[in-house]
Amino acid sequence: MTEQAVSRNLQQIDLEGVEAVLANDSSFIIHNQDRKDSEEDINLDERQEAEATQSEETLPSLDRGESPSTDSLSTLNSDGFDESAFTFQEADEEESVEFERDSGSDGILRLKPTLRQWKDFPSLLSFARAHNAQLDGCFKIVLPDGALEAIPEKPAQLVDANAFTPQLLRPSRFWRVNTKPTTGRFPSSSDVKESNFSGNATEAAKRLSKLFTKSRNRQIRDVRYRVDVPAWSVEQRLAAGVPGKSPLHPLKGDKLDLTKAIIPGIHTPYVYESGPAFGATFQLHAEDFRLSSLNHLYRGRKIWIIIPSAAVGLAEEQLGRNESCSQFMRHRAEFVFPEKLNRLGIPFRLIDQSPGETIVILPDAYHEGFSTGYTLAEAKNYAEETWSTDTYQPCDASCQLATAIPGEFMRIIEDGEDRLDLCSSYGDDSPDSTKRELDNEESAPEEPTEQRPRKKIKWIGKRMSSNNFVI
Repeated sequence: MTEQAVSRNLQQIDLEGVEAVLANDSSFIIHNQDRKDSEEDINLDERQEAEATQSEETLPSLDRGESPSTDSLSTLNSDGFDESAFTFQEADEEESVEFERDSGSDGILRLKPTLRQWKDFPSLLSFARAHNAQLDGCFKIVLPDGALEAIPEKPAQLVDANAFTPQLLRPSRFWRVNTKPTTGRFPSSSDVKESNFSGNATEAAKRLSKLFTKSRNRQIRDVRYRVDVPAWSVEQRLAAGVPGKSPLHPLKGDKLDLTKAIIPGIHTPYVYESGPAFGATFQLHAEDFRLSSLNHLYRGRKIWIIIPSAAVGLAEEQLGRNESCSQFMRHRAEFVFPEKLNRLGIPFRLIDQSPGETIVILPDAYHEGFSTGYTLAEAKNYAEETWSTDTYQPCDASCQLATAIPGEFMRIIEDGEDRLDLCSSYGDDSPDSTKRELDNEESAPEEPTEQRPRKKIKWIGKRMSSNNFVI
């Protein structure tokens, strides 16, 4: 991966030993801290009451890659909302969705639907947008009773996982997180211990920053992250330690059910599991094909940093996209801390996720995050009714990104046409066949050197092949 040069119209200054990049013209910058300070002055109950009486407003639609105007960025501080989307309230006043503003997560929307409301996910999306969830780039849903089965018992395992090496880049002073495929020990369901970290989200981010600095250019000790674990069959799910029935799949109104291909992790769920140590990260990116994503946390605690879609143009300019590939952040695998985002004037939300909460990431919102200890989660993409591939900017062919998904796979299928099921290419290579139970803990090597990489799908032009590699 090549480092991106910072635009010539940016100047570098040194703040307490850390170089910050600021735009010469600050008129296009809205500081996230300003929004936080103003929101703290507003009682959350008063904010909810105000929402119900405000006039209808709509947020300008911004495509990824376009620099937002000052008018569109100013809507990040607006609380306007579209009453026309109140589908539950229109149907029956008693069916109004219970919600609150999450004071521990920058005041984002937190919905508490009934089971009936959860089963009507398109209406929940409309309800969230009516309360301006798009200004935050995300919202939370607390899954109701009946939506989740019990978490199954899972034995201790020694399985394929990623290790991390943070690298401080110059001149940008961004952190690149290099991942290395290795193995990791993951506890049994009954042996999972809660993290000893009890600070808030801001304190968690500061601790991660110190961990990166301490481990600069060295592999972080003990941190392991198990990613992209197939979870679309009952057998796979139980082996991965999650309920046999997914709470995220299928969902009503998902337009992905109509596409040409069925792609693992997009059309079907993946499970993600981090080991007991603090600091397993996922790097800054936006979802493929301008999709939404749902991320449900079963166990542990995750911290998210989310850049709303209306600020994407500004963010990409400050992060150094220039004229490069629209998927440039995927190439770079970088983590940007809140302090750096504030210095660059990039609006963001700092989100604290607890077990039982599902975070919905809206289209085009950049996001990154980390675990404060052991976590077990499940994720899947979602396409709402208005979704299409028309405005999507694919990865440049010259990039030769191995995991770039051909647009042909995402088109709407024609009548009578067969679907291409790429999940079947996994065969028996499920968590059942890759796990290695620790029947004898003492006999396990201290530093395992052998591994069996899990099969990943690689796209070559419009053909598909299987290759053993981990991203």
